[in-house]
Amino acid sequence: MMKFLCLTTLVSFLVQVALPKASISGVVVREGTNEPLSEVRVSLYSNGDSNNLKVISGGDGRFFFNDLEPGQYKLQFDITGYLTQYYGERIFDGSSTSIPLRAGGVVNNIVMRMTPFSAISGRIRDESFQPLVGVPVRIFRYVYREPGRRGLQFEFDTDTNDRGEYRLYGIRPGPYYLQAGGRPLFPFKWTDQLNINEVVSEEDPVFYPGTPTLNHATLLEIEPGSDRKGVDFILVRRQNRFQIRGHVKGIIDSGLMVEASSLEPRALIDGSGDVDLNTGLFEIDGLVPGEYRLSASSGTRSAMLSVQLGEGDLTGVELPMRETGTLSASVMLDGKPFPPATGNVIYLTLRDTVTGFYKGATTRETPFVVESLPAGTYRVLVRNLPSGVYLKSATYGNADALNDGMNFDPAKASTLQLQMSSKPAALRGIVRNARSEASSRVAVVLVPDRFRDRNELYSAILTNEDGEFEFKSVAPGRYKVFAWESIEAYSWLDPNVLAQFEEKGESIQLEESAKKNIELRVISAEARR
Repeated sequence: MMKFLCLTTLVSFLVQVALPKASISGVVVREGTNEPLSEVRVSLYSNGDSNNLKVISGGDGRFFFNDLEPGQYKLQFDITGYLTQYYGERIFDGSSTSIPLRAGGVVNNIVMRMTPFSAISGRIRDESFQPLVGVPVRIFRYVYREPGRRGLQFEFDTDTNDRGEYRLYGIRPGPYYLQAGGRPLFPFKWTDQLNINEVVSEEDPVFYPGTPTLNHATLLEIEPGSDRKGVDFILVRRQNRFQIRGHVKGIIDSGLMVEASSLEPRALIDGSGDVDLNTGLFEIDGLVPGEYRLSASSGTRSAMLSVQLGEGDLTGVELPMRETGTLSASVMLDGKPFPPATGNVIYLTLRDTVTGFYKGATTRETPFVVESLPAGTYRVLVRNLPSGVYLKSATYGNADALNDGMNFDPAKASTLQLQMSSKPAALRGIVRNARSEASSRVAVVLVPDRFRDRNELYSAILTNEDGEFEFKSVAPGRYKVFAWESIEAYSWLDPNVLAQFEEKGESIQLEESAKKNIELRVISAEARR
């Protein structure tokens, strides 16, 4: 027995020794000039391993990783004055391309083009041209988010110094809006970083060059490596403030309060007001123009409504209180109770189609319930399903809750039935350019032919170095497949964007357990202009 073990160990050792090592090498250059960049820190990550190897690029911009085991690897590049970037990060922010290495494999054609970051600076002063200290200055940009709508996304901020000066740096190229004033997005900065000799200003927020509304703001186009100076603001001590007045309908308990939460970065000012127990009337003072979400809750009742406040008081708002209830859900897989042994915690999200309010639950909870759910019509979304499983149907009473929505009435509550299947479809393929060459690192997007408001049916992936892609665990149905050389993440969820390319998609029907192949032509970046 001992001899057998020793022989097995020896054979295993010899096999490992015999496997030749792999290598990765390449060059780092400045975007637009191809000038080699030295002193760039290059980090190599192995998929599934948080540890990494690091090297520094030489005077010719070249870097080398030798003696590597077979596997999938990713590269990250860092140097002062440039954006931190990942190899293959061309389509999705933060995405990267995996580099497959076989035993003895040599990848020596990596070219990384680094983009220098940009900066914006200026001064913030009051109406008397005195510097304002501690004023938050923020930068925003429009991005696509699920469900495919464009919205402003906060990037980062800074505060003015004792001279009223600010500088924002590390900015990616692109169009931005700049805002100054108001309360900080992270209030703890005021207590943790405040000099005891500072008198912090509290002016209302305005967009550059000095307007409280986004409609009149200047869009700043930031070029790569630019240092834009002299972007100055004059802030006034106080803008006009307005009220929201209305009436809460339904049973009212003492101590009920209506809260107004700003939904836009133009305001950054919230408010609240007590509800009169006898009349149900409420008023909220001190608000600036913008979109707000009004909400109130008491016991088993709640209310929510989105409103738009313009340059004047908003009156006559009706805020109906709705009963809340508990929704029970059951999860079945191939007609049997979903097995906890899968180790997956399923996330159920219900989003009100009118107010945007959402509630959720997970299968970690027993029983699987959603509590304090207001009456309304909801979209059903299930996430984190195990590999090889898809959501086949969701029924509530006799209704198709998956495609038609779930009408929830606390007084007539039923059980939400979630039916999973272990027979998903799969789609593999290759993307080629106009010269029939394989197109690597392009976005392949699977778009449902019907039910395009169901975001979970969309899938996106980057092609590998050989232009290949594979979608697993696809819900059966009819789809269109698109391959974009460059496209903003989630913009394909916008019907207006998708309409531009409808004729360039390839149609395909996927049945249960189907495994199909497809060849696509890439949609060039020029086709988007």
